[in-house]
Amino acid sequence: MIWISANTEAANSTYYFELRDFELIRNGQSVKARIDGLIGNGYAEFPCEVELGQSEEVRIFPLWSEGRVEAVPEELDSDSFTAQLLDSVRQFMPVSYKSELRRPACQRSGLVDSWTLDRMLVA
Repeated sequence: MIWISANTEAANSTYYFELRDFELIRNGQSVKARIDGLIGNGYAEFPCEVELGQSEEVRIFPLWSEGRVEAVPEELDSDSFTAQLLDSVRQFMPVSYKSELRRPACQRSGLVDSWTLDRMLVA
């Protein structure tokens, strides 16, 4: 779990990112890491997808519950929050997968399941 502050001036601005799945995806000569998880603050959790590689991106999805949609809070949609989340996830990744993103495609190993990632992080 990664803790992130959305806005230092707000009282309830601490969020967590709970990692749920990790995958390395090859596309021709490039590779990207996709990390799926939940962003939450103790009151609501939103599905989130972080992509690392040549282009980096954070996608936070609205919450669908009992026929209604709970929109993503504005503070989670800010550039500073996105930058903090990307930086935190980059630091959290095991060194072996960071190097995997930089190697030529012919030397890459492929996908990893979340159980293997959890074992590596605990070890």
